[in-house]
Amino acid sequence: MTKLRSFFGWIFLLMLIPIFVFTLMASGREAQDMKPLDQVLDEKINIKDIGLVQNSYMYDRDGALISEIVSDHQNRVFVPYKNIPEHVKQLFLTSEDRHFFQHKGFDFIGMARAAAANVKKGGIDQGASTITQQLSRNLYLNHERTFDRKFTELLYSYQLEKKLSKEEIFEKYLNTIYFNHGVYGIGSASYFYFSKPLKSLNLAETAFICAIPNNPTLYDPLKHFDYTKTRQKRLLEGLKKAGVITEKEYSKAVKQ
Repeated sequence: MTKLRSFFGWIFLLMLIPIFVFTLMASGREAQDMKPLDQVLDEKINIKDIGLVQNSYMYDRDGALISEIVSDHQNRVFVPYKNIPEHVKQLFLTSEDRHFFQHKGFDFIGMARAAAANVKKGGIDQGASTITQQLSRNLYLNHERTFDRKFTELLYSYQLEKKLSKEEIFEKYLNTIYFNHGVYGIGSASYFYFSKPLKSLNLAETAFICAIPNNPTLYDPLKHFDYTKTRQKRLLEGLKKAGVITEKEYSKAVKQ
């Protein structure tokens, strides 16, 4: 029965999209008064400029750093898209969203694949969330594994894709993901775990911290180092299979 409920839940989620389109357009009015879907979504989900809390710094008269101030319990060192190393981008693309630069915010093939996997396991285990969906969740929603939250996530993702470029979405995603211990964003994670800027990390170090956000508690290297190393290896295998790195580069990184 649990498997059947999960199966029909996913089918219902997929069917909700065209139904919701009609409902939003009608919006309780006569047919001749219907608004375009985009107009209704703009009214209901108005996404403005997205500002992220960042660390503040105090310097002396000679330019030496005196203090770093973390605001709102979010340790974040913002890294612009152009300064994010290619290996970081590829690690998240190959592991989280291979078709990020092709889709419009959600991947229906991936959702169907996740639905089949969830039916097999009898629950909501896989969510098939794209990078855009994950950003929507991090910015506006919670992490409940419900069909209602999943559907709302799709709508926010659609709006984000309308308002921002792919590069802007990816930049904000990499600066909002959680790395445990109050650390948000890949830039802060580099300093927290390796005490150096992101651009100075080698491939092994980069893959190591990129392993954490998938499950910050399970892959917390301060408590579960071996788990983090295991996922680091899987991420590197993904790069190798995608042709991003060579066998030699893979072997060297795994041993480090």
